[in-house]
Amino acid sequence: MRAKLFASAVLSVFATAASAASFGTPYGLSAIHQDFLSQLKQVASESGDVGAAARAAAGVLEPHIELEESVVLPVLSYAEDAAGGNASAIPELPAILARLKAELPLLLDAETNLIGTLVELYAVADTDGRSEIVQLAERMIWHETNDAEILYPAAVLVGDNVR
Repeated sequence: MRAKLFASAVLSVFATAASAASFGTPYGLSAIHQDFLSQLKQVASESGDVGAAARAAAGVLEPHIELEESVVLPVLSYAEDAAGGNASAIPELPAILARLKAELPLLLDAETNLIGTLVELYAVADTDGRSEIVQLAERMIWHETNDAEILYPAAVLVGDNVR
């Protein structure tokens, strides 16, 4: 089963990378989001306190992912070009960069809210002895902290460099 899952993941990476547009969400980041959302929804289907906490977190995560993937992550698709000095003017980038800078405070507030729901999921799962869900919540908290501390500022830097 694990080998089939791995093979499927590898094939989807190649298929997605081959068909990806140059200006869009980097596949690796989008895949992480979808993986976390899928796992969270699976836990949310459970009854009880753990399921309720997961539903609350999923309700915050899904719109947050949509906003992040429309505002932050497309800019990062040019990180490699910007780092190599190969970035050329991109007509749509100034508008997206302006939107990123305007919505950054909202994104950071959403991060704080999302992390709060994940901390609640962590606590409830820990109380129920659900170590796999504790680990999921912990990984998601790390990811969201990384977004706020590194990814968002990196997107601004990349956008300013490419612009």
